Amino acid sequence: MSKRIRLQFKNEEDRTVSLSIHDPRQDLEAEEVSEVMDDLINLDVFYSTGGKLVKKHNASIIERQVDTIDID
Repeated sequence: MSKRIRLQFKNEEDRTVSLSIHDPRQDLEAEEVSEVMDDLINLDVFYSTGGKLVKKHNASIIERQVDTIDID
């Protein structure tokens, strides 16, 4: 099973921009994620085709499980 956290922001054109981080810590708390998202906006380190990141949109943990089917 793989796990990632997806951070979504709005840019200057009000378009959604997503950043994904694989294998996040198990003990992440909402406040901590929110603070990191604020830092990313304030540090202005990412630029999208629609401009700078200007506000938080949402964050989610995504788990994916792949079960292989043996067809031989």
